[in-house]
Amino acid sequence: MPTEDLTDLKNSNSIVCIETKRNALFGSSKSSIGSGFFVKPDIIFTNIHALTNRGPVLVKSADGKTTWKVKGVTAFDVRDDIVAIKVTGEGMPLPLGDSSFLQNGDPISVVGFPYGEYKVTDGVIHSHRDCDKQIRMKADISHGNSGSAVLNEKRQVIGIVFQVSNDSYSWAIPSNVLKALLDRLEPMEPLAKWRNRKIICSYSRYLQGKRNSWKERYRKAIADFDKAIKLNPKLVDAYEERGIAKAELGDHYGAIVDFDNTIKLNPKKSSTYNNRGIAKAKLGDLGGEIDDYDTAIQLDADDLAAYNNRGLAKEALGDLQGAIADFDKVITLNPKDASTYNNRGIAKAKLGDYEGAIADYDRIIKLNPKDAGAYNNRGIAKAKLGDYEGAIADYDRIIKLNPKDAGAYNNRGLAKVKLRNYEEAITDYAKAIELKPKHAGFYNNRGVAKSWLGDVEGAIADYEKVIKLNPKGTSAYRNRIILRTNLGTSEAAKGNVESAEDLYQAAIEDCTAAIKLDPEKDENYHSRGHVQSKIGTLKTDQGNVEEAQQLYEAAIEDYMQAIKRNPKYDAAYNHLAWVKHLLAKSNTAAGNTEVAQTLYQAAIIDSSEAIKLNPEEAASYHTRGAVKAAMDDPIGAIEDFDIAIQLNPKYAKAYFDRALAKEVLGQQDAAKTDLEKAKELDPNVEKEY
Repeated sequence: MPTEDLTDLKNSNSIVCIETKRNALFGSSKSSIGSGFFVKPDIIFTNIHALTNRGPVLVKSADGKTTWKVKGVTAFDVRDDIVAIKVTGEGMPLPLGDSSFLQNGDPISVVGFPYGEYKVTDGVIHSHRDCDKQIRMKADISHGNSGSAVLNEKRQVIGIVFQVSNDSYSWAIPSNVLKALLDRLEPMEPLAKWRNRKIICSYSRYLQGKRNSWKERYRKAIADFDKAIKLNPKLVDAYEERGIAKAELGDHYGAIVDFDNTIKLNPKKSSTYNNRGIAKAKLGDLGGEIDDYDTAIQLDADDLAAYNNRGLAKEALGDLQGAIADFDKVITLNPKDASTYNNRGIAKAKLGDYEGAIADYDRIIKLNPKDAGAYNNRGIAKAKLGDYEGAIADYDRIIKLNPKDAGAYNNRGLAKVKLRNYEEAITDYAKAIELKPKHAGFYNNRGVAKSWLGDVEGAIADYEKVIKLNPKGTSAYRNRIILRTNLGTSEAAKGNVESAEDLYQAAIEDCTAAIKLDPEKDENYHSRGHVQSKIGTLKTDQGNVEEAQQLYEAAIEDYMQAIKRNPKYDAAYNHLAWVKHLLAKSNTAAGNTEVAQTLYQAAIIDSSEAIKLNPEEAASYHTRGAVKAAMDDPIGAIEDFDIAIQLNPKYAKAYFDRALAKEVLGQQDAAKTDLEKAKELDPNVEKEY
């Protein structure tokens, strides 16, 4: 029914505005506004909650020319929040239609006083629930529309609004319920006396509790709900609202008890299962949480909150496809729900579907071009796809919206590092640090960027700052280990053995500190083993065989500790094989042939395990080839070097070792070609290796 067809109602004295002054006892002297409509010349239907405040009630016509005084109450139903009031004077009754013929999708018009102003709002019937005693409507109405008449195309009342939601859905009590109440009108009871009824006092306390909850005064709200329940132990909504307030205070066990009581009184109230599911989630009961969301959806197939919450629970359990299906349902029901696009985008990103995630973030931005979170998530997804410039553009947008968003500067810095814009990245990290000077991660990232620029002292200073801010974290130790190890390798290549050894020793100290902080982290043992093997090589070159062997054995122990913690750590198996190879060579030089052969065999087993775990890693084939060469198997060695080079055509060491193997077989020309290729790829390969 087009809105313009109902303009005459404004002057018909059918639709009324109900204004109630609030008593100071209830926290405010301001008026509350509701709506109502005449069903008999002197009888008006409205919501109970429009009348429970202790102040005087003023009933006004839509055009403001007529006012009526409330004489008293002739009928009411607390469960459905409806009341019939008798007034002095008369208005024009609206006809009550037959709500049993309502169909989903039927056009409706809601006529009332949102924010005290007369308004007609068009909408549609969305669905029925609870044996047709409640109607869900799709209509963009507001507070003040409580008690509004819901009209069909015949201008008949088919419902009365009793609840306005924030998701553009609202609820109404069907007209057949109004008819039943109208048939049992009782002698008029003065308003003051009616308000003093125990059941109405209970409802008043319940409403006051809701107001306190809205204002986040949860302890006061709970006290109000306690009083409401004491006055009326069957006031079902009071239990649920008290449970919500308890949950807000962190009392999830207490909340569940209240939700259980709500369900006992009304097992068909879908919202209660949804709220109980949220409380169970807080206590870690993900399975029980999902069971409650399932029940909520069985009771109300269009319960957006239940689908959304179930999706989040499934995501937490790793069922990303199931989560996406639930988010799809929410979006189908409400295509403008930005938060669900965000949830679905996150789930898609976890599945590696970054294009799909970006499409969801695009949708959010279209709905709200100032949603910084959507730009941030889209930037992260673009970075995952290698679109660092696109990511930077999104972080630029965030910074424009909020120049004090430290995270955006940090993320932009990360993207710039990927583009090798290290100086610009450092500037971004500096800005992030300026905004949040105690954020250890920002110093850590700046340290990495400085290390790429060769600013070793600056990088180490940043890592030290990270350690000072977060003494129990290992990320700064990890980055400093990498930095010191690389510097040690560089110094060793230059012949600065003493400097290289100092750097390696410092790296080992960092590894040991990281292990102490996180003794179950496989990488920490792997790194220490790697550095110890490098020092062992230095000692071997110096002729300190015994010391070198001790270091190799210590490295082997660390690699085994790494594998113990992560049996699928292919790099640890490969490096374990390499160190056994080095130790075998050392024993061969010392005349311990039998020990050497045992080590070579073990190295073959370890490198083969590395290949089994990761058949695409060239280094593992190179290691096994080097061991085979040391065991006088040049043909087997060349086979492995061939695979290594096939997987990595720029593998200088593999070309170099294949040249040596070919020389053993007398293939001088082929060996020369490989050696030249190795030097082309790495001019220092012969010196370094």
